[in-house]
Amino acid sequence: MNMQEKVPSQEKPRYEITPATPSDLEAITAVGGDPEDHEYSLELQESGQGQLLVAKNKTGQVIGYATLSHDLQSPHFNAIKGPHIQGVMVDENNRGKGVGDTLLEASAAAVKKIGRSEIFLTVEADNLPAINLYERNGYKKIPNSDCGPDSPEVPGALPAKGFYMRKEV
Repeated sequence: MNMQEKVPSQEKPRYEITPATPSDLEAITAVGGDPEDHEYSLELQESGQGQLLVAKNKTGQVIGYATLSHDLQSPHFNAIKGPHIQGVMVDENNRGKGVGDTLLEASAAAVKKIGRSEIFLTVEADNLPAINLYERNGYKKIPNSDCGPDSPEVPGALPAKGFYMRKEV
């Protein structure tokens, strides 16, 4: 199977996707990322301004997460404002098994639930596995949306060159 082909839903293993709780923070951090960012995402969720979604396997172990801000204004482009996936992370041992796809589907469903019709994300230009994941799930690069350490608007906003992607939900 070509790695860029989306696994049909009926064949994809199902993972439980739930909003994170404070008791999930240690496991989320074990998957990856900055603990302070996770705490901030949980605060956004508790205030109704975002979500921190966790993917759990059959034994209840956190194997991935997605962070979503409901209404983020891009520091680079005024036209990019709205729900924004801040990050998707999957445990190394569970990559390539549909966890990222399931987290993106849950993020899109969360955006629909709050009455919005599109979702944005930013990705580093050299992160090909992430770009492939996003494209496989219907995200398209926004033309002329390059950003990164050399951005005149917000220098250093991304550690590497990147761009914005968008999907209608």
